[in-house]
Amino acid sequence: MKSSDPIELAGFCDRVLVMSRGTIVEEIPGDELDEVRIVEAIVRGPGMSKAARSPLGVAMPKAATAGEG
Repeated sequence: MKSSDPIELAGFCDRVLVMSRGTIVEEIPGDELDEVRIVEAIVRGPGMSKAARSPLGVAMPKAATAGEG
């Protein structure tokens, strides 16, 4: 099933693969599947792991290292 409606996906699917630009960015298994979890995965998108987020769900900036610029 292909859909952009998280409520529909949560109601019909056993698992959801969230994609961005042709790449799977997250797989949500059935026991974790609800519309909130789907929306979080969509908003997070590629390159934003759960570990890179603060407890409040705000993206944390990467620390610059010497020689970058």
